[in-house]
Amino acid sequence: MGFTSFAVLFLAVASNFGLPATANRSPILIVPGLTGSQLQSRVDASLPSCNTNGTFTGLWISVEKFSFNRECLLQELTLVYDSATNNYSNASGVEVRVAGFGGTRRVEYLDVDESGPSLMFPQFKEFVDYFVDRGYERDRTIRAAPYDWRLAADQLELRGYYTRVRLLIEEMFDDSGEKVTIVVHSMGGPVTLYFLTSVVSQEWKDQYINAFIPLSGAWSGGNEAIQSTVSGNNIFPSPSLLREQRESTRSYESTYWLLPKPSVWGDTVLVTTPNRTYTANDYSDLFTDISYPQGFEMYTGITSINEGFPAPNVTVYCFYGTGLLTPESFIYNASFPDVDPEIMRGDGDGTVNLRSSEVCLQWSQEQSQPFFSQTFPGVLHGQMVVDETVLQAVCEVACSAGAVFTQLTVVIISIAVIFSITTV
Repeated sequence: MGFTSFAVLFLAVASNFGLPATANRSPILIVPGLTGSQLQSRVDASLPSCNTNGTFTGLWISVEKFSFNRECLLQELTLVYDSATNNYSNASGVEVRVAGFGGTRRVEYLDVDESGPSLMFPQFKEFVDYFVDRGYERDRTIRAAPYDWRLAADQLELRGYYTRVRLLIEEMFDDSGEKVTIVVHSMGGPVTLYFLTSVVSQEWKDQYINAFIPLSGAWSGGNEAIQSTVSGNNIFPSPSLLREQRESTRSYESTYWLLPKPSVWGDTVLVTTPNRTYTANDYSDLFTDISYPQGFEMYTGITSINEGFPAPNVTVYCFYGTGLLTPESFIYNASFPDVDPEIMRGDGDGTVNLRSSEVCLQWSQEQSQPFFSQTFPGVLHGQMVVDETVLQAVCEVACSAGAVFTQLTVVIISIAVIFSITTV
């Protein structure tokens, strides 16, 4: 009796500390966020200053282009929108592809190439190392599904991304005999939610999915997308490229997918100028007033996937950071829109606003499958994929599939065991 009780207590405590209680590890599929997938480009002679001589070379993130050839970087990333067909294509003379689908190497470091990483842009390296240390195997039981982050779900589907994701999950299940845990970050949340609600059936989800774990899911985007669209948000140290970057960002379908949703923000003022204010219900006027009416066409072109957050109908663990000042609204002076705004901040993880992160909470009332949520106060958006407490929480779900214990469960079991020992 005493030995059995001790064993139960050990399993409970082991689970609480992120250790596998059994060998039944659920394979993990990583879906990264915005800018979180490595892109490669091939440029022909029609763009002589960017010509790659018929070979694919690093685009995002190319340390060489990022540091010394930013004009080519922006030119190659820029998309062309066809309002007649509502489709997006690369610029003339440019081909872009996603590197490393199915493996983890190209999401561990975004600047990795055939010679190895430069170590300047790590992303999921610590995440993957954490799970490898706990018995996972790169490219077998922990894999990744990167995507062209310039696009939204409808264009990803047209390009076959979701078919590849479905086949990859089925392969992981067949190889391990265990259901797959999908761990997503930021924009990877809505990218994967579309897959779970619009691509695969409930029967398929019941067979192949162990859990869906969004880390700081950008369900209603992030309000920084407004600044990026209106005036630009420079990632380069050179202010002279701010407007060029704005034009490139405006060409991405994902930019409009990540704008704050009217259903979440309602009549909250998001932009203030000397002449008027704008809410999420005023995008038509906003795009007209910044002299970019095509932006509203691009925004309305994804209306069918831009509103509503249907429950995924799989077990969900919604994790997100809180308590950090996060850009929420923007005040422009008379030089609007060609000027940096004063930024007003609210609660969030520094990038994704709390209102956006909390959208997932509605699923607890909308699906019969288990739903859990946990906040991580003080954990920055980008740190959600490396923070020790977050990784431990993910491991509690995946490292011992079907044997997850919450902290409350641990306390109850421990008390019960102690009581049984004292009464024997």
